[in-house]
Amino acid sequence: MKNKNIQFYKSIKRIFIFLIYIISYFYYITYKARLLKFMTISELISMYPGAFGIYLRRGFYNRSLKKCGKNLVVGFGSIFSYPDVEIGDDLVIEDYCVVSKCVIGNNVTIASNVSLMSGAHHHETSRTDIPIREQPGTLKTINIGDDVWIGTRSVIMNDVGTGAVIGAGAVVTKPIPEYSIAVGVPAKVIKTRR
Repeated sequence: MKNKNIQFYKSIKRIFIFLIYIISYFYYITYKARLLKFMTISELISMYPGAFGIYLRRGFYNRSLKKCGKNLVVGFGSIFSYPDVEIGDDLVIEDYCVVSKCVIGNNVTIASNVSLMSGAHHHETSRTDIPIREQPGTLKTINIGDDVWIGTRSVIMNDVGTGAVIGAGAVVTKPIPEYSIAVGVPAKVIKTRR
């Protein structure tokens, strides 16, 4: 009886993985449908733990992102919100991160619980006759340079230059120059690495 249960769960797991690949194939139909399917799959595969989850996410993002470099590592619970993200080689995204519209360089390390937002103006707030969530905003593609380290629980709303270090809990609202170390809310450059 125990072997039958194990075989049953293994077959369910195989069917689920097969369904993920089928769904990912059909996301090309229209942008909105693609985006919804992309987000759904991104959220589903984010919940697979361990090495299996890392390889599953790497395979999916290699096929679905606009550009995906070699040796991508995406931790448990981390998701990409849009398929038009471009990433370089040797990117490490630790657990529970959210990646929106951005271009990320090579050799970047993003610690856990980081939000890479699509700019700071997702919604307008000027009109009071329309709920804020229904007001249109502007999405900006942010750029993260090569060899960047972003600390735990940071919020990135603007560009980060090559070689920069962003301290834990920082909120980046203005561009951070190359080889700078920035900390705080809002993030301020405290020194340079050169």
